Amino acid sequence: ENQLEQSTSIEEQTQQTKSIRRRLPDPLWAQIRLEAQHALFHEPDAGPQLYQNVLRQPSLIDALASIICHEIETELIPATALKTLILDQLNLEDDINLHLDVIASANRNPSSGRTALTAVLFHQGLHALVCY
Repeated sequence: ENQLEQSTSIEEQTQQTKSIRRRLPDPLWAQIRLEAQHALFHEPDAGPQLYQNVLRQPSLIDALASIICHEIETELIPATALKTLILDQLNLEDDINLHLDVIASANRNPSSGRTALTAVLFHQGLHALVCY
């Protein structure tokens, strides 16, 4: 019975952390959303990808999880199940580290399109870090 109470307490703490993570102001996520809206205005054909992977997502972590899950989904494990698995494993410290990884990925990219949106959508090294 004591283990059950501890398990419930841990689950409640995890849910509280996720709730806090989504309510905190996130300037990087706001910037990425602005970049997506700008890209959508200039490249309307990119709409489905931008809406699915960025504009409909509530946070940067949700967006990264969505992008990665659609890259690695299989018939046996659909993207929705993978996304749930990834989000359940991340904690607040991971959230902070992933923000720093996105910034580093955008800044270290030698191409002319050095934006956080480009890093989130296309940088395979960043996607590998999220999976790790």
